[in-house]
Amino acid sequence: MKIAKNIRWIVLASLCAGLLAACGGGDEEVKVNTPVKKAAVAVVPTATPTPTPDDSEEYTYNPIGKRDPFKSFLAEEIAPGSQKALTPLQRYDIDQLNVIGIIWGISTPRAMVTTPDAKGYVVQKGTLVGKNWGKVSRITQDEVIVSEEYRDFEGKLIVHEIPLKMPKDANEEEVE
Repeated sequence: MKIAKNIRWIVLASLCAGLLAACGGGDEEVKVNTPVKKAAVAVVPTATPTPTPDDSEEYTYNPIGKRDPFKSFLAEEIAPGSQKALTPLQRYDIDQLNVIGIIWGISTPRAMVTTPDAKGYVVQKGTLVGKNWGKVSRITQDEVIVSEEYRDFEGKLIVHEIPLKMPKDANEEEVE
């Protein structure tokens, strides 16, 4: 009977020791104040190791001079003047503009176009027109040609020419 009691105490003690070891954390350092005799130690200069990037500083991303990885690289070429203010003629679609007059036979032909709010503007070759950054490419006797450039899904440059025709006068007869 005495042996059985001793075995119980041994099992109970080992169980408590196991629980204390599991709950102790293990990583904590126990400091004990004990006097230690200091020995004379010779200081030998050693080369300091060069710090690696992981040791010295954290990496921070600087976006200056880099393109935005979430923007399409094709979109940058479609709107080259997107930082500039829009002209009054760029606030409307090209089909909303009406040609009311063309000055022909001079070194730089010009045309007069009106917007839906009944304001008139003089355009010449190179004038920005329309919401898609179209430019007046040429002016003929009876029409203004606006060119819009864009890239298709393969990256090919597509130039779409949109004619704005001068309306025929009701008194004028068509000559064919």
